[in-house]
Amino acid sequence: MDANCKWTFAELSASHFHNGPQDAMIEAFKGSPYAALIREACQNSCDALAKDHSRVRLSITFGLLNKNSYPELFNLSSHIQGCLTLYPDDQNTTKVFKPMVNILNQASIPYLKVSDYNTTGMTFSKDLDGKPRGSFYAFVRSGGHSEKTSNTAGGSFGFGKAAYFQISGLRSIIVSTQNELGNNFFEGISSFCTHQIGTSYYDGHGFYDSTGGVEPNSNIENIPIAFRRDEPGTDFYILGTNRYTFQAKEDMVQAALRYFWAAILDGSLEIEIDSIKISKETFGDILNKYFPEDNDDAIGNHFYKYNPRPYTEVYRLAGTAENFQLIEKDLPLLGKVKLYVNIDPSCNRDKILYMRKNKMVIQSEMLRNHYGAYCVFICESERGNELLRKLENASHDKWDKSNYTVNNIPVEDGKEALKEIESFVQDSLRSIFDRETNGTIEVEGLSQYLASSEALLDEFDALSSNSSDQLFGIPTEQQSTNETGSKTTTAGGIIDNKQTPPPSIVVTSEGDVSSYPSEKIGDGPHPPVKIQSKAPIKEPKPKKPKNKKKSSLTDKDGNVESLMLRSRMIAQLSNGVWWHHLMLYSNREATKVRLYLKASGEDTATSISIAEAISQDGTVFKAAGDIISDIQLNKGKNIIRIRMEDNMKYTLIFEGYEA
Repeated sequence: MDANCKWTFAELSASHFHNGPQDAMIEAFKGSPYAALIREACQNSCDALAKDHSRVRLSITFGLLNKNSYPELFNLSSHIQGCLTLYPDDQNTTKVFKPMVNILNQASIPYLKVSDYNTTGMTFSKDLDGKPRGSFYAFVRSGGHSEKTSNTAGGSFGFGKAAYFQISGLRSIIVSTQNELGNNFFEGISSFCTHQIGTSYYDGHGFYDSTGGVEPNSNIENIPIAFRRDEPGTDFYILGTNRYTFQAKEDMVQAALRYFWAAILDGSLEIEIDSIKISKETFGDILNKYFPEDNDDAIGNHFYKYNPRPYTEVYRLAGTAENFQLIEKDLPLLGKVKLYVNIDPSCNRDKILYMRKNKMVIQSEMLRNHYGAYCVFICESERGNELLRKLENASHDKWDKSNYTVNNIPVEDGKEALKEIESFVQDSLRSIFDRETNGTIEVEGLSQYLASSEALLDEFDALSSNSSDQLFGIPTEQQSTNETGSKTTTAGGIIDNKQTPPPSIVVTSEGDVSSYPSEKIGDGPHPPVKIQSKAPIKEPKPKKPKNKKKSSLTDKDGNVESLMLRSRMIAQLSNGVWWHHLMLYSNREATKVRLYLKASGEDTATSISIAEAISQDGTVFKAAGDIISDIQLNKGKNIIRIRMEDNMKYTLIFEGYEA
């Protein structure tokens, strides 16, 4: 049944360069292997949509191959043992290749099959010099190379095939395709490491075909019957997977909903995973089963854990209610772009998903704003898609200027495109929420801090002995020069009208932050921060953002009572553990204060993971990801000791509001 196919590994000279067992391409997809498979498979198939079809169909099934029916296909034991022979003391070699021996000892070998339909299939040809060309060659026989031609196509690095090998217990796959001309191509590939059999050395890549590893089979008679395609499209058989892994199926369904919901809702993609059909027609029922919650509360590792529901709602319902907003604009570099905004007061952190024209979610981001918004950015122009495609990394989950370079120097258009996106998103959010936040209160400065010496503890003690008026200033009747016209204070306080104020944030009566500073404040005590109370609001959809509930923390005139903090933070190494001491002086008692922390770099703020946060009296506060919540503050001096999961010292910035 092998149809004259067998494995060929090229023999090497003893002096030939040896490739070890660590495969960087495979390692890139190790964290979420089944989610990575869905992303790569759906992307590849959508890129290959045939012109006479409007919907790609993708099918994922599990099955078994009888080892006795394909003796040559599973004749890999000597090569696997050869890997262990050449690297006997390498722990990674043992970890990767030892389990393969057990798989091959089974009577039936499990596999996972990925098939697409209504697609063009793959091509293979040779140029006049005899060099191989085409998408089949690029996928099976080359690394770091792609032959996709569409601007919307992903896979510009050509590393996506590693997602298939990552979940193969034998690091082996079979590819069988038929293109639109009716031509069939077939070949198996194994991705091992350089190995030794007897006194001979062999290359780590082997090919299963009837040509001696020279090229793929194109004669239908030399393709095993079970692997023949009879219509355009491609089949991928991933060998040695765990057929009965329930979690694998669940992971793939969730990944399909997370990363391709827009394409599914548009009707351009249909995915069937082991009898679970996800299409435009079934999307609602499947989403309800896997993501029943209304809100996206994921914080840590957001890209792989977020709830797609609030984003799908605004995508479907934009313009049908006041809380479902859509802003469109033609940008100089990126062309036509859209921002969908789901206004939801219960949103605990503004979040945004980014897509190109192929409607795959490329990245997610938690914004520093606290408007209460779930956002979706989509670039729909051809030139914008081409530019953003060049900015994607190998795993297609990040746009970064370092991915689009010439002579290792970032291309200016790439940097400017990312700035265009940031400006468009922030300007759009301001345009929406400025309409909804009449009577906002401007707050000068945002708590930020530069890691410093232990001497600051004494300085903070001296600072906290001052009176509240000395720390925060006495309110005056003068109006600030800022357009909000908020009242100023005396010299000890927030700003002097003759001075240039620090960057400001805007906080509504619900505590939603609309803008933030992008620079660290230098040494010395920081300006106090007003943190407004946030009244709990849970309104049914459609929400009406203008119907704001009045906070219960008001003075006799009905004005919201501000919580004002002066802050200082230092890092201290104690018994091998880095503790960050956040010192806060508060003008009043407060409960349920929430802080969002980031590690501040030269140009950006990056996420951290907090292990624990403890008050000076031993109270343990709730910590998750980069958030400390349910903080109780005393009037006057407060100290919170913070330890990070990675036990590293950071320069920290933070934002906060009172629930």
